[in-house]
Order: sequence, then structure tokens, then C-alpha cells
Amino acid sequence: MKIWWFGFNYYLCIERTPKTSVMVYEITNIDYDTDGEDIDLPEEMTIFIPLAFREDEVSIDEYISDTISNVSGFCHKGFSTELISE
Repeated sequence: MKIWWFGFNYYLCIERTPKTSVMVYEITNIDYDTDGEDIDLPEEMTIFIPLAFREDEVSIDEYISDTISNVSGFCHKGFSTELISE
């Protein structure tokens, strides 16, 4: 089991899937929709995506988008991704 911290002790994600069955993405430049409020949200995340999404680029983006919203509790207007490992 791996434990990943997002931001400054805000969010905890427990990874239970073996590395061989996931793709690892580094998410940066997250543009949150906070209606102008100054809220301290994570600027970077590491997200593990099941290999079942490999063939469908749209599903990968949707999975990442949903994960960002679920972890932060906020909608966003966009983000940058980098595939770290497959």
C-alpha cells in the first residue's frame, strides 16, 4: 500500500493497485473554478489510472478531471498532464 499526499497535508489517497496494472500521470497547472475566492488548493497531483483506459484518450481525460474534482472538492477549467509510467 502506498500513501500519497496532495498539497500541504490536505488530501490523502491510498493506492492499492499494483504498479504493473496502472498508468501514472503527473497533473500540473490545475486551473480551479473558485469564483475568485483565494483558496489554497493542490497545484499538482499524481493520479493512477487503470490500464483499461489506455485505448481511449477521452476516458483518460475524463478520469483525471473527475479525480481532480473529487480530491479537491472544486470544479476546474483545465490542467496539464504528463505520463510518468505505464
